[in-house]
Amino acid sequence: MGRRGSSRVAAIPWNRRWIRPGSKTLGNGQWCTRQKPPHGSELDLSVYQDLRHIEDLWTKPDITNEDLRSVSNSLRRLLVYKELHLAANPRNMRIVFSAPQTDPLVKAARENSKLEFFQSAGVAVGGVWFGSAIVNEGGEPIPIPDYHPDRMIDLELEGFLQEKVFCFNGSFVARGEVIEYVADKAGAHKTLDEIRNAWTIKRDDNGPIFAFDPSNLELPTNEFLIRSDGYIDPVLVEVLAACKFVSESQTVRDLATSLGADLGK
Repeated sequence: MGRRGSSRVAAIPWNRRWIRPGSKTLGNGQWCTRQKPPHGSELDLSVYQDLRHIEDLWTKPDITNEDLRSVSNSLRRLLVYKELHLAANPRNMRIVFSAPQTDPLVKAARENSKLEFFQSAGVAVGGVWFGSAIVNEGGEPIPIPDYHPDRMIDLELEGFLQEKVFCFNGSFVARGEVIEYVADKAGAHKTLDEIRNAWTIKRDDNGPIFAFDPSNLELPTNEFLIRSDGYIDPVLVEVLAACKFVSESQTVRDLATSLGADLGK
């Protein structure tokens, strides 16, 4: 049997690996730093427009690669450059995001080398819901104490950016790194390149198909789309998940309402 295989929705052992996709069917640039952030009404307008852009885009059914890069730049301005907090602080507003808890997965991966891969996810893409996905060596799932795929936790900005959303063979990738990677058009990140080769997600009429092939060394492109053959880039899933968590944060919604009132929107 070859190294490639797949699982549909329910977890099944594949080639001595156990894949738990947690899914169900539903209807090269350089790292950048901002030189000078906007302030005052200019900042308020920039944040308001970026929040509207994110909210409009993450549920868009026909997202393009240009859309994804554009929304990643909005996420980078709001989160990495902290413009969201620069707008919230004068209004004494505390920003909190609700996201899947990955600490138990990180702990398990550090303690057990058989856990080869996980992805956090938590968003619908192309009509398919993607929850957390876990791959481990062997014909049975390894125990992961204190972990539940539906458990959400509240995170402030730094925790949200630093939360690990991918693991591949002992290397972890934080949410902020994924945002930078896409905004920089697949900028230099060895682990994300490897993940995009090894972890294959496709959809067909019967639902999602998953495969894990760490021997695949083909270089990834800077295209993150749902391709015509049904392939869904795992990086696309994480960026849209970040958009969802930002858009659904009640504290972010309250800030957007305040900004809109001040701007006469």
